Amino acid sequence: MLETPRVIGEEGQTMILVNQGAISVDHGTMALGVALAADNGFGVTGIASKAQGYFFPTVSIEEGFRAQNAVASALEFFEVGDILNFPWTAGFGRPISADLGYWTLLRFSSDLGITCLIAAGDDNAQVTVDDGETEDCGATLVGSVLPGNLVQGTLDPSFYPGFTVSERAWSQSSTTNPLSVLRTGLFTSVMSNYTPPENPIEDTSVDCSGWGWAVCTTGTPDGAFGAAIVVGENDVPPGGLPSEADQLRTYTQLFGGTSAASAMMTGVAARVQGFAKQVYGTALAPEQVRGVMGGNVFLQHPCSGQDGEDVSYGPDTCRGGPCGDPPTPCDEWYRHEVVGFPNMTNLVVSVLSGNFFDGNEIGIRVITGLRVAGYSFSPFLVRALDNNYLRMQTERGRAGQVEEGLTYLATGGTTDVLVDLLPNIQLPETTVNSLGIGYVSRATRNFVFAGAFVRNWEMNRYEFIGAELLTTLPAPYGYDLPIVGDYNPYLNSATGKVQMRLWTCSLGVARSFEVWHDLIEIRVNDPLIPVP
Repeated sequence: MLETPRVIGEEGQTMILVNQGAISVDHGTMALGVALAADNGFGVTGIASKAQGYFFPTVSIEEGFRAQNAVASALEFFEVGDILNFPWTAGFGRPISADLGYWTLLRFSSDLGITCLIAAGDDNAQVTVDDGETEDCGATLVGSVLPGNLVQGTLDPSFYPGFTVSERAWSQSSTTNPLSVLRTGLFTSVMSNYTPPENPIEDTSVDCSGWGWAVCTTGTPDGAFGAAIVVGENDVPPGGLPSEADQLRTYTQLFGGTSAASAMMTGVAARVQGFAKQVYGTALAPEQVRGVMGGNVFLQHPCSGQDGEDVSYGPDTCRGGPCGDPPTPCDEWYRHEVVGFPNMTNLVVSVLSGNFFDGNEIGIRVITGLRVAGYSFSPFLVRALDNNYLRMQTERGRAGQVEEGLTYLATGGTTDVLVDLLPNIQLPETTVNSLGIGYVSRATRNFVFAGAFVRNWEMNRYEFIGAELLTTLPAPYGYDLPIVGDYNPYLNSATGKVQMRLWTCSLGVARSFEVWHDLIEIRVNDPLIPVP
């Protein structure tokens, strides 16, 4: 047994474990298995097998249908960098982002730094939203493609809707390829909803795709996906009756649709965020994860099949030609835009080489302020204007309190960040002609005093250079030192660095709140300041 359950259920909610109507007790089990089944030596292994899973039921005995409550409950618990999977839709051609209630929760999730993967739907229709809706909810919309290859003897390809194949389509066995494989290509799934060909917006654009068929996972599918492949010990239901099957030993290779695809991409997103945290010490923003996954894909297959092979899509048989020269006539569904399947190798390269945290080379150290759960104090968070925030919970500070040489000017909820920079100029002791600080910040309450100070190394003290009031809206602020003939006192003689402090304090009595810094930069030789 695992020391910690691989999946932890929501407290206070009793799941309904009987199939009835639209309730499928295995749908969530199958999605969870794809994303994070443990690598424990038996069964299947999820894509993010070391991730901790949680399940928030959309239907419970206590509340009945409660999908939006389940999302709200998850948001109370999840932290920045976590992943939410939504393997259901709002109806024909409409992902859940088309519903205003869900859209609001998705946008709130994205603002909290939680990445959402949502199923595009399985209606073979254009993704639609209500007229007039143009705002981006920040979620990643997932379509589905065929798996690319299919080992002969595992599944009958004619089971897939609209797909039949002649024996000539199976490749021949060889020493390098001992199994006969049907190379299906990454065709758009016949069921997948897709990006509208005209005037798509972000919320109607499929961002990437996972497999929509032949997905092996935990659980027993029903309906269109067929029956289980393993039930009970040694593939035999206890007592020989299906009703007595051991549900803890049930697997399938026929999970599909954008439910399976979104679960697969949820595992990929978890891998991307885990790698980003290793490299940068902090997670990527949800929109950045979406860009990484959609920008590094094996493109969906542009032609009907392999050269010379007869592949049938729906009623029309298409003879495969060179890739990029699709045959006609053919059903149009395989041409629908769903982007493609992520290239995992390229994802790693993209995380390493992306410009997620481009900008200045400032260093930071938090003197006063508590780390918000899930967030780090990484300097990458404040090096560029990119909606990656350095978030701090205020601590109680007192007027006259001295912290590492800086005397606080007021009493109240306080944060204090030390920043430093080694000027990237030659001979700074003679070529520095201006110094200043700029920042883009906000607070979770209005009228928060923010003051900036620069360290005078010769006098061994901090000098006040400017102040503003932060509000709940992010805004740019900045101050420059008065023009002086000699800036050497502000350059550390041993390291050459400039050091400043950005201090904030609430005005009046206030509960603890947060201060968010998106960008902090030390400006050396600002081109807008004339040389004295």
